[in-house]
Amino acid sequence: MVLASTSVRAGSPINRIIKPSREQPILHKRRWRSQPSRSCLAWSRPYFTFSGLQLLAFSMELVSDRVQERISKSTYGGPPLEAMKAVLLEVLPVDEERKLEMEVWFAFMARSLSDPALHELGTRFFHEMREGMLQITQGLKELELARPGLDAELEADRLMVFIDGLALHMILHPSHYPLDYCEEMVTGHLKSLCRTQT
Repeated sequence: MVLASTSVRAGSPINRIIKPSREQPILHKRRWRSQPSRSCLAWSRPYFTFSGLQLLAFSMELVSDRVQERISKSTYGGPPLEAMKAVLLEVLPVDEERKLEMEVWFAFMARSLSDPALHELGTRFFHEMREGMLQITQGLKELELARPGLDAELEADRLMVFIDGLALHMILHPSHYPLDYCEEMVTGHLKSLCRTQT
């Protein structure tokens, strides 16, 4: 498949995700080649030319790895709902790092609507995230915290839609969705799945 090329500004969310750093030494081995374009020379601004699909795919793979690494390395103590909330906050734009990851995610999903190659990868990410939501709803049942008759599969889908929607509005309207408010919303949604206030 011939992949279309695209120019990405050095300060864009995607480029900041893939920028080599001491924390990500493996990126130094990537053979990204910087090439100033004519428009770059005209405006004296740095641009980097990459394969558009490869850049988005690599960026999303990196975002996915970063999120999974944070979750796997973290120790969530305290009440079960607090631990579950902490896991959900890992995929919400609650700080600059996660805001950057979410911007890349939305850019990737928008492009995947028209690119079959990205759509397949996006489907994989969808199932990975849904599996995480399902672990939470099934966990509530296993811990006997879930309300009677709770459908873990259905509630996993509802939880995913809630988290995706909240993430989008946190990016678009940050002043209306401060961190404390969003944490209350996440806690409220989790409590709505439980038999009693926990």
